[in-house]
Amino acid sequence: MQEISVFIEKYAKISQPEARIKKAAQRAAEQILGIDVPLENIRIKKGVVQLTLSSVARAELFLHKEEFDALFQGALQ
Repeated sequence: MQEISVFIEKYAKISQPEARIKKAAQRAAEQILGIDVPLENIRIKKGVVQLTLSSVARAELFLHKEEFDALFQGALQ
């Protein structure tokens, strides 16, 4: 299974403040998964957003990758 970061590679070099990017990823993941995703579970490493989630949550997010992408992009605007 691919990592979540593969979907959002196109945002790899975002020039937004780190806190804003983390908050956007958090909101998108929480809307799709229906669970709380602590900001501590979201990292930005070399310009790539990484989410630390359970395998079940990762699989669910993977199934809704287009929706995550749209929500993430919308939250950044």
